[in-house]
Order: sequence, then C-alpha cells, then structure tokens
Amino acid sequence: MDVRFPRVFSFIENPEPTISTLEHLARCSCDNRISEIGIHHSRCEIIDHCAEAVATVLADEAYHKHRKNLRGRFPDNPELKRMVYAVGMPSVLGITQPTEEFIVYQVRRGKRQFSDHTTSCESATTDLVNYIDKCLGTLGFRLAPPARARYSNLVSEVITNAEVHSTRPDWWVAAYYRTEESQGWGDCHITVFCFGESLAESLQRLDSRALLRRTIEQRVAHHRKLGFSKKWQEDDLWTLFAIQRGVSRQNEEVDEVGDRGQGTADLIAAFHDLAGSRVPAKMCVVSGNTHILFDGRHRIKRNAAGQDRIAFNEANSLAAPPDPNYVRHLKRKFPGTLVSLRFALDQQHLHALSS
Repeated sequence: MDVRFPRVFSFIENPEPTISTLEHLARCSCDNRISEIGIHHSRCEIIDHCAEAVATVLADEAYHKHRKNLRGRFPDNPELKRMVYAVGMPSVLGITQPTEEFIVYQVRRGKRQFSDHTTSCESATTDLVNYIDKCLGTLGFRLAPPARARYSNLVSEVITNAEVHSTRPDWWVAAYYRTEESQGWGDCHITVFCFGESLAESLQRLDSRALLRRTIEQRVAHHRKLGFSKKWQEDDLWTLFAIQRGVSRQNEEVDEVGDRGQGTADLIAAFHDLAGSRVPAKMCVVSGNTHILFDGRHRIKRNAAGQDRIAFNEANSLAAPPDPNYVRHLKRKFPGTLVSLRFALDQQHLHALSS
C-alpha cells in the first residue's frame, strides 16, 4: 500500500491534507492485510518538521510494533531530501547520510512518570533548552540565566500539558536547526505533540462548579447568540481559551479562576521575540478540529483587567469573534494536540536584543 505525501506537507500551511495523509498512514499500519507500506515524499515541495515528525513516529510504530516492511521515495527537491535524511523517517530504519548543516534534536519519546526522581518532562525540558542554547552558540550567543529559566518554565508547561491531555502515557518532542556559517542566520523548527484528548475536550471536563468553567461557558453562550460559522465553531472557542495564560484543566477552584497554566500562547510569544524578521516566523497549535495560526499579526496584550490575552481580533477581546484566518475549524481531526514552532535565529536581531 502506498502513502503519497501532499505537495505541501505541513500542519502550519496545509493542515487538512496533512492530517488526511497521516490518517492513511495510521490505517495502513493497523491493517493486518497490509504487509508493506510505501511512503512517498517525491512530489513534496514544502515539508515542515512538524508533519515529518508525526509521520516518523507513525512509521516507527508501523515498523517496530506492527511489523510492516517500509519502502519509499525521497523528495525530488535536493534540499528537502537532505532534511528528510537528517530528521525524518530514514532514522526509523537506521539509514543515515552526512548532513553537516543540521543540528538535530531527534524525535524523542517521553512518558508520564510518578516518582521523586527526575521525570521525562524535566529531562526533556533541560535537554531542549540546552539544544536551543547550542543553536544560539553557532551565532555567538548564549541564553542568560533569566532567559534560560523563562524558556525552561514555558517548555515544561507545554510538555506537562501534553501529559495531562494525552490518553496515552507518552508524548514526543523534536527539533532541528539548519544554518550555513556565511548566512548569519538559520532556521529552527521545534515540535511537541501527543495523542489523546484535544484541548477543548480536556477543558470541557472541568467540574461544573469550577469558576473557570462557568466563566468559559458564559463566553461560549455569548458567542452562541452572536452565531458561529463554518470557519470556526464552539470547540474552537474552547481551544482558544485553553491556550491562554492562567487557564488549565487543573484550575478547579469554585470561588476563583486560579492562575495555574502559563499558556501555550506564552511559549509561542517567547519564540516570536527570539526570532528574527528576515524569515517570518510561523507557528501553530492543532488540537482536535481546531487550527490556530501565529505569525505575529496578533500578539499577546494586557487587557483592562490586567490579564495577558491573545484573542486574534483587533480588539483583542475574547468576547469578540476571532479572525477566521487565524482560528479556524478543520474538517479533519488531529487526535491530540500539536504545537509547531518555525522561526529564524538571526545574528543581527540577536545583537539588537542583547544591546
């Protein structure tokens, strides 16, 4: 059975066909009638690390868990071929090729743990922040202690959210950085994902007495009166709430909203601040049927109540409908949550930040 990847294989740019392709790969993996899967990248013109990372995990399960034979074709584009060699599915089969321009944080599987020892989350957080520091080092910079602490807290929060929302005990983190010394900049990609409940489904399990749930339900009722559309629906609103600072499935207090949860949006904003503008940063959250795009057009701002919010509209108000170009409903469902960060590290921009 052949699985042919679309021309644009990306959760950021082309989520619906990307999810459809990954569904096909997953179905083939679980089908006992299929003994061999052909995985074809040949027609790809754009491959984002986020999509390739999920495909790599599915291919790994097909090969090691379901005992499928794997074959396939690399992209015709030489640059994409090097990227797939460096970070993609050939690693499942132990196929390697020198790719010196890449610094790779290979797809890493973490597991929810309950012990007093260092957890997978803590270990992965430390390793990923060290990895970011290594990438910065190629341009002559290092994370200062306050910046290291900030990124550690944000990365840990996102991984912890992956643990909370996963119906499996595992989650995955992967990254790569590609640069040439003469450029003075390089492109960086970071992906965190899990399979399980969507952010909306998880948040909807809040106790009905919790003030946070009652607050969200009032907002949802307000938007229901305004009317939803085909482009965004009720679950998308729950997802939009879920990525805000101070919103967490664990905020069960009856008389206060609580302040747990730094918010996925905070992580994305932090990397937007680090990124240079020479190559526009694009990032996304995909959870269930919701796709939220970040490209700098809408930023986190403090509202009149002193809360940091990103509402994806001109008023930056969660009482107003979000821009459907940035918060939209997908026909295809991603069975879990994925956070994808794609940005540039630019020497000139980093000099400006440090001055």
